Amino acid sequence: MSSWRSAARRWMRAPKAGRPEPLRLRAAGEMLSEAVVPGTVQVPAGGQPIALLADAQTTGGYPRIAQIAAVDLPLLAQARAGTPVRFEEIPLAEAQALYLLQELAFRRLEAAVRARIESL
Repeated sequence: MSSWRSAARRWMRAPKAGRPEPLRLRAAGEMLSEAVVPGTVQVPAGGQPIALLADAQTTGGYPRIAQIAAVDLPLLAQARAGTPVRFEEIPLAEAQALYLLQELAFRRLEAAVRARIESL
């Protein structure tokens, strides 16, 4: 299994109007509903990819083309409409390692803040 990071294919974070050329499906139809999580990229019938974020539903029946690495979700969520976004495929192990490094950085920051507060 792979995850995706921002880099290889160019997409644009956009409101409903003004999106790039839609993806074309080889065969029409939807899939059976399955669990989805923040970071799942679905392609509804209109062909415009949708990256599910914190407000993601729990199940979805649209074709899923990617899973964005959890470490990159805050970056995507904070991107303004019109911001170019690129994705590159990475191994699951790399996505997990990046996430663990991010968690370690957060824990170090928390410890430094606590130490600073206690020193006041």
